[in-house]
Amino acid sequence: MTTTTLPTISKGKAPMYPQPSLVSLNSPPLSSLNINDPPAPPSSTRKRSFARQTCQVGSSVRSMLKRARASHPDFAVVPSMSDNEETAGSSRAFQNFSLLVKQHQPQLLFVMETKLPDSSSFVARANMYFDNVFQVPRTGLGGGFHLSCYYGSPYVADKQISWTLLHRLFDTAPLSPWLIIGDFNDYLGFNDRNTRGLPPSHAMHSFKSFIGKYSLFPLVFSGSRFTWKHGTTLERLDWAIVNQKWADLYPMASLQHLGFFGSDHRALKVLLEGNPVMFARNTTFRFDNHWLLEPDFPRLLRESWCTDLISSASNNPILTFLSKQNNCSVSLSSWGRNKNQFSNRIKSIQSDMERLMVGPTVSPSDVKKANDLQKNLDTLLVKEEIFWKQRSRVNWLKAGDKNTKYFHNRASARKRTNFIKSLTLEDNSQVTSINDITTSFVQFYTDLFTSQGTHTEAMTFATQGLSNRLTPTQSTFLSSPFTFDEVKTALFQLAGDKAPALYALTTNADLSQVNETILVLIPKIKNASRVKDFRPISLCSTLYKVVSKTIANRLKTTLPDLISHNQGAFLSDRIIFYNIIIANEVIHAITNRKHGKVGWAALKLDMEKAFDKVEWAYIEHILHHFGFPYPFISLILNCLSSVSFRLRINNCLSHQILPTRGIRQGDPLSPYLFLLVAEGLSGTINAKTHSNSFQGISISRSAPTISHLLFADDSLLFTKVTSSAAMEIKDILNLYNLATGQSVNFHKSSILFSPNTISSDFRSFRDTLHLDDKPFIDKYLGVPQCFSRSKTSSFLFLLQKASSKLSVWNQNLFSRAGKEVLLKAVIQAIPSYAMSCFRLPVSLCKHYTKLMSKFWWGSLGQNHKIHWKKWDNLCTSKFYGGLGFRNIVHHNQAMLAKQAWRILTTPDSLVAQILKAKYFKRNDFLHAPTGHSPSFCWRSILWGRDLLIKGLIWKIGDGTLVNISDSNWLPSHDKVVLKPGLFPPSQNVSFFITEDRHWDLSKLRRYFDEEMCNAILAVPIDPHNNDTLIWNHHHSGVFTVNSAYHLANSNLSSPGPSNPATYKRPLPPLFAPFVYLTMIPILTPLSNVPGQEYRDAQNRISISCHTSHHPSPNVQVPDDTYRLSMDAALSQSTNQHGYGAVITDSKGTVIATLMATSHTALPPIFAEAEALHRALLWCRAVRFPIAVITSDCQTLVHRIQNFSPDRSALLGLVALIVSSLSSFLGAVVHHIPRSTNTTAHDLARSALGTDKEIIRNLFSSSP
Repeated sequence: MTTTTLPTISKGKAPMYPQPSLVSLNSPPLSSLNINDPPAPPSSTRKRSFARQTCQVGSSVRSMLKRARASHPDFAVVPSMSDNEETAGSSRAFQNFSLLVKQHQPQLLFVMETKLPDSSSFVARANMYFDNVFQVPRTGLGGGFHLSCYYGSPYVADKQISWTLLHRLFDTAPLSPWLIIGDFNDYLGFNDRNTRGLPPSHAMHSFKSFIGKYSLFPLVFSGSRFTWKHGTTLERLDWAIVNQKWADLYPMASLQHLGFFGSDHRALKVLLEGNPVMFARNTTFRFDNHWLLEPDFPRLLRESWCTDLISSASNNPILTFLSKQNNCSVSLSSWGRNKNQFSNRIKSIQSDMERLMVGPTVSPSDVKKANDLQKNLDTLLVKEEIFWKQRSRVNWLKAGDKNTKYFHNRASARKRTNFIKSLTLEDNSQVTSINDITTSFVQFYTDLFTSQGTHTEAMTFATQGLSNRLTPTQSTFLSSPFTFDEVKTALFQLAGDKAPALYALTTNADLSQVNETILVLIPKIKNASRVKDFRPISLCSTLYKVVSKTIANRLKTTLPDLISHNQGAFLSDRIIFYNIIIANEVIHAITNRKHGKVGWAALKLDMEKAFDKVEWAYIEHILHHFGFPYPFISLILNCLSSVSFRLRINNCLSHQILPTRGIRQGDPLSPYLFLLVAEGLSGTINAKTHSNSFQGISISRSAPTISHLLFADDSLLFTKVTSSAAMEIKDILNLYNLATGQSVNFHKSSILFSPNTISSDFRSFRDTLHLDDKPFIDKYLGVPQCFSRSKTSSFLFLLQKASSKLSVWNQNLFSRAGKEVLLKAVIQAIPSYAMSCFRLPVSLCKHYTKLMSKFWWGSLGQNHKIHWKKWDNLCTSKFYGGLGFRNIVHHNQAMLAKQAWRILTTPDSLVAQILKAKYFKRNDFLHAPTGHSPSFCWRSILWGRDLLIKGLIWKIGDGTLVNISDSNWLPSHDKVVLKPGLFPPSQNVSFFITEDRHWDLSKLRRYFDEEMCNAILAVPIDPHNNDTLIWNHHHSGVFTVNSAYHLANSNLSSPGPSNPATYKRPLPPLFAPFVYLTMIPILTPLSNVPGQEYRDAQNRISISCHTSHHPSPNVQVPDDTYRLSMDAALSQSTNQHGYGAVITDSKGTVIATLMATSHTALPPIFAEAEALHRALLWCRAVRFPIAVITSDCQTLVHRIQNFSPDRSALLGLVALIVSSLSSFLGAVVHHIPRSTNTTAHDLARSALGTDKEIIRNLFSSSP
């Protein structure tokens, strides 16, 4: 391994090299080449000037460095220094240098820090006869970067020695840009090897530790990923690693993986400059969020908005808006130009603070000035963090946690990744100039967005299999004028940081600019090099997005009734996991079909440029077919046809492209329009199915037949393997292409045949469809579908993804809060998608947990650090002193319990019908058996069902479905116990419920003791609905993953009290703080804050989150109307609750009061709801004109204001309240503090002492 310092290379200039240096006669190239195997030493028969030398490198002795005298003295000498540079000191240096060479006769000489502008003359005058010389001229008296050429030991026992040596090299130039290149004999992630098994235990850890410690990262490479081969094993062992300073020095640098050249390792080539094209200056307006913190920003914005520079726009509201918008952007651009100079502003404040505090004495006024400057500095640092967060596009991490360095690095990495250095054309030639690159992209997208025409017959056939139509009500709704609230809702649904603008408006501005779109190109793969490797994302203007979003919000309300259930994307009642579960069941049936005359097949289709090839004529045709009103169709077609594109490549805008087909990725309307397009495939398949020319497959006798599954453009077709089926599929796809423009890339598509398919059949089937002979792509919608006995290998990609992210994200860039958010929002979210359908192996969960734990405590690789707490303790809720990290196993079970809940509550869904037909045909889901040959997905769902059953409870309606002793229906008791020797004639709870749905007190007291009787009386009865299973751990009665997780994790959520005696044990002072750290909770448990202190803490926590956004209303009662205030009070001793209501006029004068009591022990919120319902019935009976209703029960008020059907026991009462409110036109419900509801509260408490209803009218008649 060698290490040296190389120069800074300036673009467009000769290389300028600083000291220390090696010396060369030739100008060094702009790239360096590193080949793993050293070349053989050249043979020579010439007389040697020096004896052969050996050099100790690492742990081996090599004699590769030989020198032979040059055949002729053609040593080129750079002109000598001027006389004023040849000092006496340098002359003595020449003489001593020559003496050193003569005495020791080295074969390799390394000269450093000569401090001369040109070192070649220095070497030449020393009379040395070296064959080759490499020089590094200085830049000033320093500069350059640190280069290390590294060879890591391939032996496990020696790896630590190699890493130790590399760690020491950092100390030689800790502040310099650093490039390390060579064979590391290690890798950073699981995807750096082509084998699917787990890597050796020693792999990756030291490498990750090294790059994490010194904030290094690998250069982006081009070429093949793997750099080492051994038989069929391929791995990436050769790397070029740099730090951020080096990347800033060479922002366009890249790494090329070259050929093997006879070695088992590829050569590496680092291009320092690469493409000479740099980023053009971005001239578009960008709003910086940190401007909102500037005190003069509101005034400037108001003044700019109120100034209208385009008088001609006054007659057109849209042009007026655009004019005002442009005026604001011009003013803010000029004003904010100096607001982003954070470095200079921070240095200025720091120098001012230093001047104030430098003297021997500091006056009080200086201290005050210093404090003010410190506040300004703190604000400036926050603004800087907001600035870099906005440019980093990091959405999971909020500003304010001191992660500025991370945001800056992410922004720099995004800029490097999105920069297009070169482009490989179809003929494999390469272009590098910005003009050639732009021309290639413009030509490609001009062709792509040009319509190829449609066939009327094909469109008609594609829609004849679609029988759904809009209802007259839906058609009327779509035709009605748009309201202000619709536009406002659409506006606030848009992302706040996404508002592109092309350029400033002029006096000739027209409406076409509203729909002019910037098309940015995002790499779909790493090291994208071809046009098709980039995904076009449309940056629509904000004004157009408001229009498009408003239309989309109307359109999506009608689509659930139009789109077939085979499509699972973008609709509120469709869930992606339904497609995954159904696909897993069908593919499992195909892979297990070993008998039968006819084979089955699953065909996974790859659609080419699905959004970009949509024909507008087909969209118009299918909209008319479904019965959309003409004005609404016209709006959609205007959104499509008025668009124009400009490509943004390296911040340069191309000329305008006018499309004639395609829908934009980035347009809010596009996802819903594509559902209509994909419905053409369903319609074509349905038409073929109805004519019996094409058939799907049924996984069991009573299961529905499945012919296809769609999720947007992800398509799976299921069919029997016959020659006629292949021809029909070919015809279906051809008709779909002629009607919609959608084409299938058969080279990227794949097919799976059942084991009973004979070879001649599947070869004929594949040839008919022109499919390549390759393995089936077993991933569907991002998760595997084909499983072997070892499930770990199937989900290894989760470890690979998490490992790669943690290796790239240097933990030194994060604050502790930033690391917590990273783990929770990103790393823990990676497996959540797969965990929603499959049970992950425990070994993989442990490995995943280990990755997170090491990152949290900072012990990567061999850099072990103490883990002061077990990960299980960190997974404890923050309420109990933990940090709230997720236990992977329990979270997995909670996610699967969600699927079990969906199957239980939506038995009519397609997935529930398929599972019932296969696994529990004669039973219900909660008692479904495992079944014969179950799929992995079904076994995973049953594991989630075990957790679901623990949290289910019956909501009592009429009681006919609930067994007294066997069912779980009493929240406060695990089992209902009757009096000894007494057995009611019916075992159902309905026996104890009266006809008007109240508890029968006489029967309860006869069959239950007093404690059990009181517990039953506290159970509310739904007055309208039948018995229903609800989730007992959420107030809505609806299952939530969070509550299920806490139920599964309940054994870890309540740590036992620590032993005070432990603190009294004598400990060495050195270890006492660390032992104490392991004993105390991570956070102060909120559960330990007693009584009022806890409530005060809750109020302090929530005041900033709620009070500022939801202030207590200043309730105003209109004249000639009344206000109703109510409250409830409970008595634990008598199992009663009292109601109190008071009617007041607009002046606050009491008009009437109500007091009543009930002999039931309902929960408080039920008592409040019952009080409000009875008060409304009373007001309706006496015809009080109620305009305002107030209650101090915030939960109840929220449920009424945001009423939606759920499964809670409170639903029936809230529904009755909402129904009663309809009798009072314009009446509103408000929440008020308890302190302002004293009259109703006192009435409710007084009602506990009476057994009858008391009504007092203070006026003889109501108005």
